[in-house]
Amino acid sequence: MLRQLLMASGFIMVTGLAGCAGALVGNPPSGDYQGTHSNRSHDRIIADGAITSTIKSHYQADSVLKGVQIQVSTYQNVVTLYGQVASRYMVDRAVRIARSVDGVSRVVSKLSVAP
Repeated sequence: MLRQLLMASGFIMVTGLAGCAGALVGNPPSGDYQGTHSNRSHDRIIADGAITSTIKSHYQADSVLKGVQIQVSTYQNVVTLYGQVASRYMVDRAVRIARSVDGVSRVVSKLSVAP
């Protein structure tokens, strides 16, 4: 009897937690920007990642932006830049470099100049 009770409670726990698997492995909650890719194909996700990587490597190769912490996010060819930089010139340069990368349709700058 005890064995059947333990098996039944184990089954209930497993089925009850099945919907929580994403939270258990660290995925963002459903509906978060980074967590939902249902409207992008696998190829689009890979292409967006390639755009992000290319921009980051251009920044590291640039004499002005090398070492500056600029976060780059690409979603369906639209690049968004986040972070703080030392000057307006650096903001303009980061945007210009991002725009020059093949496949980028638009650049949204959320960069700010540090006081």
